[in-house]
Amino acid sequence: MILKTINHFALTAALFALFTYMVVQSTGFEVQARLFPLIIGLGGAFLTGIQLIRDLRKAFFKAGDEPELATDDPAGNSDFSITESELTREGRWRAVEQFVWIGGLLVGAWLLGYYVALPLAVALYTLRREPLKIVIPSLAGVALVIWGVFDQFISLPFSPKVSYSMH
Repeated sequence: MILKTINHFALTAALFALFTYMVVQSTGFEVQARLFPLIIGLGGAFLTGIQLIRDLRKAFFKAGDEPELATDDPAGNSDFSITESELTREGRWRAVEQFVWIGGLLVGAWLLGYYVALPLAVALYTLRREPLKIVIPSLAGVALVIWGVFDQFISLPFSPKVSYSMH
């Protein structure tokens, strides 16, 4: 029973430890360097902490001792459940397509810089199904928000592009 319980929530516990470590380590940084790991670490530690508590309660309480949480999945998966349409060839291609979009955004940020790559990725993704009268305002809005929030408001220094020097 104990070994099965440990295996069941080992990933959640490891992620909780990682996020907690991020928060603890970021407290010694300057404000600008601390902002990103602190926000991500606090959010991740909070969410994984909730899941860890849920897993522990489920493992150590008997079925009748605790009120059952409402779920549609009999296996207890609360985030995602794989549907029949996702198991088809088309469903797998859609999943691959999403990973390609994310990879393209990361490569674009590396090659072009964050300020160019993110609005460009939003515009290209929106252009797949929307007309230009929706794409252009969304492109302008995303670019304005990124520039206004990250550059002007919190002065987060994103590199405009990667330097290709061989130093």
